[in-house]
Amino acid sequence: MKYDESRVILACNLLEYRTINDISQEELAFRIKTSVKSYAKIERAEVHTNLKILDRLSQATGISTAQLLTPFFAVQPSKDDETDQTNQV
Repeated sequence: MKYDESRVILACNLLEYRTINDISQEELAFRIKTSVKSYAKIERAEVHTNLKILDRLSQATGISTAQLLTPFFAVQPSKDDETDQTNQV
C-alpha cells in the first residue's frame, strides 16, 4: 500500500466514524488534543499523520491503529452511543 493511499483510507475511516457517531470535527480534534484546522487536514488526506497522532486517534475512537488504516473497515457506533440508545428505549 502506498503512503498516500493510507492517508486516504485513514481519512475515509475517520469521516465514517464521525458520521456514524454524530461527532463534529471540533469534538474529535479536542479529543486528540489538536486544532480543528489540523484535524480537518487529516480528514481531507492533505497531511502525513505521525504515529503520535495516529495513536491518539485510536484512543479517541476506540478503533485500533491497524483498523484505522484498513480499507473498507466497517466502523461501528461507539459504546457511548449504544448506551444512549439503550437508555432511550
